[in-house]
Amino acid sequence: MTHKRFLVLPVFLTGALLLTGCGATQVRDRAYVQGIELSRIAEPTVHLHDFSAESAVSSGTGSTLETALEQAAIPLGKALFLGHLELIAYHEAAFSGTLDSLMTQYRLSPSCHVLLLPAGTVLDDTDTSQLGEQLRRAEENGVLPETNLFGILREMDSTSQTALVPTFMENGFTAAILTPKTRRSILSADAAAGLCWIRGDNFPAQIATANRQTYRIQSASTRLAAAAHGDHADITVQIQLRGEGDFSAAQERIAALCSTAIDESVRQAQADVLGLEACLRSQCHHFYTSHDWSEVLSALEFHIQIQERN
Repeated sequence: MTHKRFLVLPVFLTGALLLTGCGATQVRDRAYVQGIELSRIAEPTVHLHDFSAESAVSSGTGSTLETALEQAAIPLGKALFLGHLELIAYHEAAFSGTLDSLMTQYRLSPSCHVLLLPAGTVLDDTDTSQLGEQLRRAEENGVLPETNLFGILREMDSTSQTALVPTFMENGFTAAILTPKTRRSILSADAAAGLCWIRGDNFPAQIATANRQTYRIQSASTRLAAAAHGDHADITVQIQLRGEGDFSAAQERIAALCSTAIDESVRQAQADVLGLEACLRSQCHHFYTSHDWSEVLSALEFHIQIQERN
């Protein structure tokens, strides 16, 4: 029995050496990337940002996005690791069509943020860690709806093939509606805030009302209800709200924000970033399946109900 144990030990040690030896990529041999900036879809250019530097640490250009990433890795002398990536920023909406392959090929985190950059904006001298934190704060404060890579890919896989992606203007963050190839529209700040309420993932801690007072929100929840009536369907946005302050004034302000969000996203952009398809499929299945999606969108009537929760 002793002899058999002695024979097994070298085999085990050999396997361990193979797993941890020169052929395996060590932690110290990896470049951990915090953010990437993409530009020039015809000949992709990639700028890499790590977790410590306040500007881009390397860049690369190639005939494909994959070769551009390979070129960007060469000056670093390390293998790129994108599994901790927190931010993907790009200028051309057509890069949206590459997100799925990026996520699969490089095992990106589903919670990675995506940001559309305005024309002429570059992140060369930007601390992308700080930029990512600003995005999270905007979501926490109900300025932007919560978004991430997984959610964007799920929305683009819907019938509308439209997704909500954060962007920014001179006066701060807002949101854009993108397809896998094009930019459909840029939403106003009020529309972006209204989408927070309709999507129901995040709400502001307080809102300023028309009477120049503040309504402090303690809790809120949103539900979409659908009902078909012949050649049209009603979508009711039901918001339950509890807070401190003038509820009637808060009710009026939230309803106005929601109306703006519906007008700019559904009516003008012909997009579904509200979860309409899932709502109609489950609650009005016959209406949903018996009409083309463009007909469905044009045949929707919206109602907003905001109730005070005791």
